[in-house]
Amino acid sequence: PSPFDFWYYRPYRTYYVYGSPTRDPSSMGFLPSVFSYVFGDGSPNAQLTEVRVRGAAAAIREGGGAVTAEQLAPFADVGEGTTGEENYVDESFVVPIVSMLGGRPEVTEDGDIVYVFEELMQTGLGKEGMIKLMGVNNMEEYEEAMSARQSVSLPSEVSEVPYTFSSASPENKALAGLFGLANLGGVLYLSQLFSSPALQSAQLVGYVGAVRALMPFLLAYAVAFNAVPALRAAWIRRENRRIEGRNRTRRMWRAKLEGGGENVKRKLRAAKKFSQSMKSTGGKREVFDSGKDLVESQEERERQSLDQFDAKFRDKL
Repeated sequence: PSPFDFWYYRPYRTYYVYGSPTRDPSSMGFLPSVFSYVFGDGSPNAQLTEVRVRGAAAAIREGGGAVTAEQLAPFADVGEGTTGEENYVDESFVVPIVSMLGGRPEVTEDGDIVYVFEELMQTGLGKEGMIKLMGVNNMEEYEEAMSARQSVSLPSEVSEVPYTFSSASPENKALAGLFGLANLGGVLYLSQLFSSPALQSAQLVGYVGAVRALMPFLLAYAVAFNAVPALRAAWIRRENRRIEGRNRTRRMWRAKLEGGGENVKRKLRAAKKFSQSMKSTGGKREVFDSGKDLVESQEERERQSLDQFDAKFRDKL
């Protein structure tokens, strides 16, 4: 996240649905454009975690409930210093997604690791889970968010969206920049006037006296108005280089999966065996309602375990 996001108030669904602007910049007035010029528009990847988890869930369902780290890696949160040039995918990067979706690691006969997601295949990612992922506060926001996402297709890999300096129109950005320079020039001119010997010794009252008393604050405001966008532009250039590096790593991981080296093929065959085993023994497993999410299913299993314990206890009496 950007350190400037603290200053940017954006009600949910205002600007981005995973990096895609949902409002025409030309509809922004001058004051919102000035605010956008100074503080930016927030992170275009604010919903990245939601997209990553949904994309991983789709890949898991497509894989029959058993996948390898190579299949989940394109949806992983890439750590700093990772280049993707290694001959293997670091399993630690996929652990958060495995945990979120209720998966568990299984060791194959060859010593490889396959991730199995029985609960996800049986229950799906329910409404409560989606609400937690989106960070919405009520059902109305949830329904509107889901409606906005109907046209957003899940990618085969997650690529972070680079930051933009401002979503304001070029004309409004130019006006905001000129406003900042004019403001700074005016404050410097007034500072020079008030620093003259004639005015320094004079007792200024009324409006002029108030302006002189506020000069330190006006100068700080004028400097900040121009300094914040300059610092933010430098931060954006650095962050976009990092984003490009992480996206490059994900593309290389995807290429390793599609290239299909012998190790990858062996792990994919093992994952397929696990998914086939899950299908063949599906009749012996507990039956879950597909309308329930993972949280509800976990609570139901706990109730069933307590009922079974009570039944066994009564049989012994």
